[in-house]
Order: sequence, then C-alpha cells, then structure tokens
Amino acid sequence: MGSSIFLTKCLRKMFAKFVDFCRYFRENGSVDIAYFGETAR
Repeated sequence: MGSSIFLTKCLRKMFAKFVDFCRYFRENGSVDIAYFGETAR
C-alpha cells in the first residue's frame, strides 16, 4: 500500500514537470535542453 502512494507522488511530480516543460515550450517556441536538464534533476 505504501509503495503505491509513493508511486503516485512520483507520477504527480513527473506530470508537474511535464506541464512546466510544455508551458516553457509554448512561451519560447523552442526547447532549451539545458533548462530541461535542470528541471529533470
């Protein structure tokens, strides 16, 4: 049971990062790999 809660937290965090990345992409019109690398860490 505890592991599924942990997994949900991880997925939620990853999804938030993905949404962030989409927003960044929309604003800049191109992917800054360095920015994405910083976010992924």
